[in-house]
Amino acid sequence: AGSPASLEEVRRGAADGLATGAVRITGELMRLAPQIDTAPVQVWTRLHQLAAADLGPEDQLGHLRTSREPIPDDIPGLPPAPPADEMWERLSVLAQNLTRPTKAPGLVVAAVVHAELAVLRPFPTANGLVARAAERCLLVARGIDPVAVTVPEVGHYELAGTYPSGLGDYAARGLTGVRDWLLRSCEVVALGAERSPLAHVG
Repeated sequence: AGSPASLEEVRRGAADGLATGAVRITGELMRLAPQIDTAPVQVWTRLHQLAAADLGPEDQLGHLRTSREPIPDDIPGLPPAPPADEMWERLSVLAQNLTRPTKAPGLVVAAVVHAELAVLRPFPTANGLVARAAERCLLVARGIDPVAVTVPEVGHYELAGTYPSGLGDYAARGLTGVRDWLLRSCEVVALGAERSPLAHVG
């Protein structure tokens, strides 16, 4: 989740706000996943409410930023987020595309949504956690991992060194950057499957 907290700290309730937000998201993942294809913006805002409950004032939870507010800088290593008007336009297009039929593989859809949310940073805080959670919802909803037994978060953790550069290339290098981000996302999902507690059962 971008948190330095250990598993033991999470179990003791002594973890930081990002880690506790990730735990809350996990608890609602299977309820939210079926809604992401029909009400994506509502799912994203709910994910932010869960992710950021310990990170800021209550009136910012689930709040999409406006032009009157500072541009967030909560994902280290990324270029500046776009202004609010551009963010709203791209977020609207992304949401519309999610609700339309597509032949694109579910893994591709999940990876693109993750990248767009991370690059746009529509919320005041916790944008990386929201982006990864939205990806996880889509992996469930699009049938890649319908019962959420894999752990793509582990893949993101193990490839953390390429996360900012991958997103930066996605934003700046056109089709080449998108292709490289998709390849990285495939590796993340593969690692998540390998690291699943159920991978070696039986």
